[in-house]
Amino acid sequence: MLRNSVFLLALFAAPLAVAEVPVSVEGDFKLKGFRFASGETLPELNLHYTTLGRPQKDASGVVRNAVLVLHGTGGTGRSFLSETFGGVLFAKGGLLDADKYFIVLPDGVGHGKSSKPSDGLRARFPRYGYEDMVAAHHRLLTEGLGVNHLRLVIGTSMGGMQTWLWGERYPEFMDALMPLASLPMQISGRNRIMRRMVLDPIRNDPDWKNGDYVEQPKRGLTSAIYTLLFMSSIPLQWQKRAPTRDTADAYFDEMVAARLKTTDANDMLYQFDSSRDYDPNPGLEKISAPLVAVNSADDQVNPPELGVLEKEITRVKRGRAVVLPITDQTRGHGTHSIPAIWKGELERLLRESDKAGAAPASSTRLNPLVDLLAQKKPIFGLYAPSNRRFVPPGTTAPSPEPPKKTPLELAQDALAHRESDYIFDGSMEAGLERGLPAFTEFAKAIGEAGILKRGPAPRVTHPLVVKTPKLAPDFARANDAIGRQLNLGVSAIVFVEAESAEEVERGLRSMRFKSQGGTRPDEVGGAPAFWGMSEKQYREKADLWPTNPAGELVNWTIVETKEGLKHVREIAAVKGIGVLFPGAGSLRGVFSTTNAAGERVLDGEAWEGAIQQVLAACKEFNVPCGYPANASDIELRMKQGFSVFVIGWGEPGFKTVAIGRGIAGRGETNP
Repeated sequence: MLRNSVFLLALFAAPLAVAEVPVSVEGDFKLKGFRFASGETLPELNLHYTTLGRPQKDASGVVRNAVLVLHGTGGTGRSFLSETFGGVLFAKGGLLDADKYFIVLPDGVGHGKSSKPSDGLRARFPRYGYEDMVAAHHRLLTEGLGVNHLRLVIGTSMGGMQTWLWGERYPEFMDALMPLASLPMQISGRNRIMRRMVLDPIRNDPDWKNGDYVEQPKRGLTSAIYTLLFMSSIPLQWQKRAPTRDTADAYFDEMVAARLKTTDANDMLYQFDSSRDYDPNPGLEKISAPLVAVNSADDQVNPPELGVLEKEITRVKRGRAVVLPITDQTRGHGTHSIPAIWKGELERLLRESDKAGAAPASSTRLNPLVDLLAQKKPIFGLYAPSNRRFVPPGTTAPSPEPPKKTPLELAQDALAHRESDYIFDGSMEAGLERGLPAFTEFAKAIGEAGILKRGPAPRVTHPLVVKTPKLAPDFARANDAIGRQLNLGVSAIVFVEAESAEEVERGLRSMRFKSQGGTRPDEVGGAPAFWGMSEKQYREKADLWPTNPAGELVNWTIVETKEGLKHVREIAAVKGIGVLFPGAGSLRGVFSTTNAAGERVLDGEAWEGAIQQVLAACKEFNVPCGYPANASDIELRMKQGFSVFVIGWGEPGFKTVAIGRGIAGRGETNP
């Protein structure tokens, strides 16, 4: 919402039945070393917020009642505590009753009590954009407030535009979306020109002094306010308020004077400039949550004659658009802040998304890992059993050694552990030819042992997850290796020692057939038979999830070197990664040194810092984060936010799986 809309609403709001706004709590969350999309950084980015109510978690630890409410340009989170907004929605009996919902009202970057240019940096403040604001709010929720899921994202004007971005950047994070007074397109046409009419007069005013003014640059600021008033004007209501020349002049002077008293030129510049990177249009198909977009026919910022909303909403799978007709109650662009007018649409959205959010009774996915990842459930898998025996240093192997098991017996052992979500094999990391023959025998045996449950919807009970040798620098060799592994019927490929986004992107292409835009060789080997389908069906289903929502293949990527840590944010941002891991074991070696006695000494603080660095990147880009856990640390790692666990085979591993599933409240097992 444009802050001017709040001023106008105070003058024009019609009498509405409102209740007392519930008690709110304010707080601040500080992000250390926040990196903006421009490459600029702040040593500390402060995010101010207001909350109402308390978060409620289900048995699996997922917050189910959180609502994120996003303000508009120049506004603050507390603006929603007005009687006409919070008194309608948040009060007892309201659609977002604070006794039932945990409501989060953040101040965006550059706004309110969050970090902004007028705090001291002035024009040296990082040039933030909408993408930065969305990423920062995501970290506020996940890291600062412990919210791992949202019941609803609702936003007004700028907040409405960011609601579209939330639906694209974090499609599984919320149950429903409600953008108000916005369009799902790049800022262009008259909207962009009006924003230039705000920006240019300030920058061109000699008194602005490149942001280092002592007094506000009044000429430029006044001209900018003129444009702002026009952007949020309400023709019908303004005519009622100022029916004569003299009353119009007085009203105009009153509005300009009020804005000049409260506006900082640098803050205003940054706020209006931040919309430059807004463009949800290319990714509308990514939005999977139910969405209703509400605009008003008297909105001068998003005029209905453009026809944009009605056209583009057809690209949103479960999207619906509403343009409210002009009435005595609508207030132009500011209608977004009068829920008494549009709360019927919100009620319908909550009802529809409640049904949509219910877990399906059964799944038609071949690969159950996709279901678990999509539902954001914790996942627990075991290393494949083998005949290898670990002999602790200083001890001797038992004599006689136990008889070696056949591949079929090992496969039967693996499938017998029904609490394991998948089977993990790392034998090919050091070289494909070294581990492929034995794994091929194991894969053949596990197929014979019944890994595939046939029926109307075939399902692999324990998907095979395998490491592939390091991708770089020989990408041709890596492409061949991944193809040969996939031809055995595996469901997930793990990239090791990832050190750049480009490396991962090339690896992901190796998991996709050329017809899907990838580089995977056309040969499919025995994979179709392993999956219980024809070659044609296999080629359709063997694609990368979540890049292709219908895909059945998943990628895991491991960051385990200093070079990888240096680029971990770029790696985490790569679309198509299903799970991102810190290579805890390898990083232990990276952060260890040899002392004078020849002993290896771990720098525990640096090692843990590296693990948390990967976790932070996962949270920022909404990628599930994995960890090689054991019974002593799985509870801690789950609390920190890790959700996919690789666990050693044997009794200690079985115990670890049981602990993790108990914490997650996962009582179901594989069939």
